[in-house]
Amino acid sequence: MWVHPIILQLASKCQFVGLYTDLHAHPVKFFNYCRMSVATFDQLLGELRPALTFLDTNMRWSVSPEESLSITLRYLATGKSFSSLLFEFRMGTSTIAGVVRSTCATIWLRLKALVLPHPTRQKWLGIAQAFLEGAQFPNCIGAFDGKHIRVKKPPNSGS
Repeated sequence: MWVHPIILQLASKCQFVGLYTDLHAHPVKFFNYCRMSVATFDQLLGELRPALTFLDTNMRWSVSPEESLSITLRYLATGKSFSSLLFEFRMGTSTIAGVVRSTCATIWLRLKALVLPHPTRQKWLGIAQAFLEGAQFPNCIGAFDGKHIRVKKPPNSGS
């Protein structure tokens, strides 16, 4: 079978089709779903739209930029698996994986200069000074909060 019957029902039963428009009209619910405000979503979408816009073909419709960003945000915000998102968005697991990968890559390419500007000595010193003043933590230039990060130790470096 070329496409599973559940996925063929994309246009009529996909959560995105009806939900996106409804959520967009209700900012609090939109924030709960996407983990960002409508204005932030629209601004991010405006920045990413050219790179996330593809042509429809005779074989299938392309995934819209709005849906690509929504799928990616649901994946990042909830930690759901691609096979779980299949039922929300009525797309194949490999399609969802490709959408998330390409959208994340596009976000990085388009926004890295804005979000992660090239560090200078003055910026590092300013950040370290802010940590010293705010948390009495000297020589610190960054911190993570609320996220477990697995770190692989370098070889021959002890425990």
